[in-house]
Amino acid sequence: MRIRRAQCDMGCLFLLLLLAVPVGGSVMAAAPPPTVYVANATAHTLSVFDTTTNWVVGSPIPIGTSPWALAVHPTGREVYVADPYTDTVTVIDPGTKSVVATIPVGDAPTALAMHPTGTRLYVANQTAHSVSVIDTATRQVLKVIPLV
Repeated sequence: MRIRRAQCDMGCLFLLLLLAVPVGGSVMAAAPPPTVYVANATAHTLSVFDTTTNWVVGSPIPIGTSPWALAVHPTGREVYVADPYTDTVTVIDPGTKSVVATIPVGDAPTALAMHPTGTRLYVANQTAHSVSVIDTATRQVLKVIPLV
């Protein structure tokens, strides 16, 4: 379902430039084409964009308190959303656009990095000064690496 046309201005150009460069923790994440996910921190939602039409797809997905950083599994089967206000990573099934898991991590997760194989998700916990390593198959924290 198409909700509204995405405005193509300097913001759209910025989005397209980001799609050309792999990014770790950010407010947007490219998935297998033609999908891009955007965290709407103040609206507490995740929006899905189709880059072939520049349309928002469906209704925004409700996510925790403040979705911040995003990562997409290499297969596109899951989207991971860090929420620094709830100290969690939310797992979204893009097919059903629903929350399938919530994983507790360290204080203030603000960046995510997916291992190229998709087996591990690394979560930078800003206030905790640590990195949580998540097994994406079990959705469990395997270890926490202190940084100080």
